[in-house]
Amino acid sequence: MPDIANRVMAVRQHVDETVATAMAHLIEDAPDFGLNRVNPLAFARTNGLGEQESIAAFLHATQLGLFELSWNVVCQSCGGVLYQAESLQGIDQHHYNCSFCSLDCEPTLDETVEITFTVDPRIRHIAAHDPDSLPLWDYTRQIFWSSGSDLPEHLAPIVSEVVLDAFEIVPGARMSRQVQMSEGVVILFDPVTHSSRFLEVSGEPAEGQRLSIELDDAHQAGEALRVAPGLLTLDLENRTNRRIIPILWIASEALEAILTRRVPVLTAKRLLTHQTFRDIYRTNVLDLNQRFRITSLTLPVHRPEGIDRTLRADRRPCRFRSGALAFPAHVSGRFRPWRRGGQDDRRCDHGNLPDSGAGRGRRT
Repeated sequence: MPDIANRVMAVRQHVDETVATAMAHLIEDAPDFGLNRVNPLAFARTNGLGEQESIAAFLHATQLGLFELSWNVVCQSCGGVLYQAESLQGIDQHHYNCSFCSLDCEPTLDETVEITFTVDPRIRHIAAHDPDSLPLWDYTRQIFWSSGSDLPEHLAPIVSEVVLDAFEIVPGARMSRQVQMSEGVVILFDPVTHSSRFLEVSGEPAEGQRLSIELDDAHQAGEALRVAPGLLTLDLENRTNRRIIPILWIASEALEAILTRRVPVLTAKRLLTHQTFRDIYRTNVLDLNQRFRITSLTLPVHRPEGIDRTLRADRRPCRFRSGALAFPAHVSGRFRPWRRGGQDDRRCDHGNLPDSGAGRGRRT
């Protein structure tokens, strides 16, 4: 096993002793949950430390092989991680779709791209290093939701009133379950494949209903299916080579209250403007030809003659309705009483952006 003490000692050469000591305790003593997608701002708050110093510590620790840094595209509506990249160049799409909210989210460095740190598996192996082995609710909390979601480690108790049922289906298998449906909207969402269906429950009660749904890797999102109130036999088939964990969520104000619980995160903009990040990575990270927007980013650039100037990139911000859970337009409005502002447009699109080469990354 790598010598953690020596690496932490190397971190101490760059940051305050108190910060390095807190990081050592985190690596050695924290539960697995606490070492997956660490939010450095939350780390600073928990330990009574400065945010800038804590960010610097994690950057140096990453350089020394203690942590791995990831760039996560996050849905501002539900807080789910839509895409995780190992580098900024990996975020190369015009938009990333959230099938839970039926939203197309455009990456913006100061709004929808968060930075997290996960302990390197060579330093300490944690359960999240093998996501498919995580129990259903642990996967949902640790892999789907972001570091900005203010949710507890154990998710099941707080979601009991907004979940009708949850399934765990191995590759190639089918599962049938009888579910009592009440009038409203139910979201069938699988956080592994990011596939969803919207079940609109309305009309006269009916018995003997049956609905079959196949889930595959095609990232199917937003299809609305009508069912009547009453007992529904739901047949689900896993057409992937991974375990899937589809969940039936009751669309309601209670669900919105869970999805909108947030804490501050380290944004890509703040990371790019941090002195330690600039010292370590210089100008090798940011490519303004990539498919994301920067609403306001100021980067100090050192000219050869020794005079600092400011490079400023201004773009129109992506228009999101913070805290509003969105649904497809064909889902009846009377089942969306909590929507704010009355906006029905679910795509934040500022036109075509230049192409760029693909980078490494994965959909969570």
